[in-house]
Amino acid sequence: MKFYRNAIILIAVLALLVAAYFLVINKSDDKDSEQPGADIGTIRVSDYKAEDVKKIIIENRDEKLEFEKKDEKWGLSSPADLKVNPDSVTGMAMEVTGLIASKIVDEDASDVGKYGLDAPGLLITVILGDDTSRVIELGNQTPLGDGYYVREKDKTKVYVISKYVGEKLLNAKNNLRDKTIFPGNAEDIVSISMERGGTLVYSAKKQDASTWSLTAPIEGSVNVDSLGRMVEAVANVIVADFVEEKPSDLAKYGLESPAYSLEYESAKDGKIKLMLGTLNKDTYRFYAKLESSEEVFEIDSTAFDFLDKPLKEIVDVFVYIVNISDVSRIVVDMDGKTTTCDIETDKDNDNDKDKFTVDGKNATMKDENGNQPFRKFYQALIGITLNDIEIGPEPKGDAEITLTYYLRKAPNKMTVEFVSKDDNYYYVVKNGKYSNIIVRKDKFNETEGVKETYNKLMEALNK
Repeated sequence: MKFYRNAIILIAVLALLVAAYFLVINKSDDKDSEQPGADIGTIRVSDYKAEDVKKIIIENRDEKLEFEKKDEKWGLSSPADLKVNPDSVTGMAMEVTGLIASKIVDEDASDVGKYGLDAPGLLITVILGDDTSRVIELGNQTPLGDGYYVREKDKTKVYVISKYVGEKLLNAKNNLRDKTIFPGNAEDIVSISMERGGTLVYSAKKQDASTWSLTAPIEGSVNVDSLGRMVEAVANVIVADFVEEKPSDLAKYGLESPAYSLEYESAKDGKIKLMLGTLNKDTYRFYAKLESSEEVFEIDSTAFDFLDKPLKEIVDVFVYIVNISDVSRIVVDMDGKTTTCDIETDKDNDNDKDKFTVDGKNATMKDENGNQPFRKFYQALIGITLNDIEIGPEPKGDAEITLTYYLRKAPNKMTVEFVSKDDNYYYVVKNGKYSNIIVRKDKFNETEGVKETYNKLMEALNK
């Protein structure tokens, strides 16, 4: 019995010791949670309510921003000429009106200088509906770099707000700004040109919703898909970061003599010239500016992978492309033969009612796959594309191949001559003028090319 009694006593003593231990721990935790520097969840920096705020002023040594709420919507009232994103203005106002801290670091600071609050880098004035105000001061970044010290002016309690919110407020002006460079859409752009190192690479003009023409350094139609990627790039580019508003030295950004310039135009917004300088290898962004502004900013480089490509890789330029409904006759001189093709398309665009004749013979037939050999031949003729650009020479000699298009509208006639340059290339002469285009001779011998489709058309005619 004595053994069991002693065991029970020992168990009871042990239970008391454990209970005492947890009591001490809990009291210690409660005490610690009240100490400055302890995490106490999200707490408000000041006692105002978000719905009571009617005006906000954010100011530092260089700038002052004023927000006002009208009809429950926030807007930037000053500076009035700053181009801002309305959603960013609303977001910034909500950040201030609901300003919270993650930590109290000092309940009663006797020396606010150690927090950078004796000369705060930013002041936030919140004006309430009753015209009373609160001023929040923002000081130094915390030693760990995870937040910023703040306090309400003339009070001794010091808080920490998140790094994200602190940096957003410190860089308030740029965070509010509209980062759009071109206000319209890609469809609005009617012309585009590019310079590389001050030398024109190309310029193009939109003819209609689906057709673009190259105007320099050569004239010709272009592949809309190829050019479209460049148009999309300039239409959708936005400012990634604002760098310097009034730079004294553009050379350090490579913008004194820009590496590239892209000029584009819309009927609504006029001409915009975007100049690109040095590639910032830390951010993989170009330093850039608009010709109409001094300010330097950064743009993402990924959409501009075409900048260093030669023209022949940027656009697929057709020697001469024209809609079949605009052609009444084509005369083909090739391999010592002259072939005359007459075209009569249906006025209601019913392809099944189109009529074709070749040297007086009906050429409207279809093959076993339901395709018309004449259309295949026509597509091969207008599908001839350049291989390179060669500016300067004057082609000599007679043309080896001549395509003469008789048109239903101006210029009424287009003669395209292929004059031998050497064993591999033709010069292309259009209406008696060298076009600065050269074409490989073997292009005519490609699968589904001019000569193959011509031979298939002749076979169909002679069946």
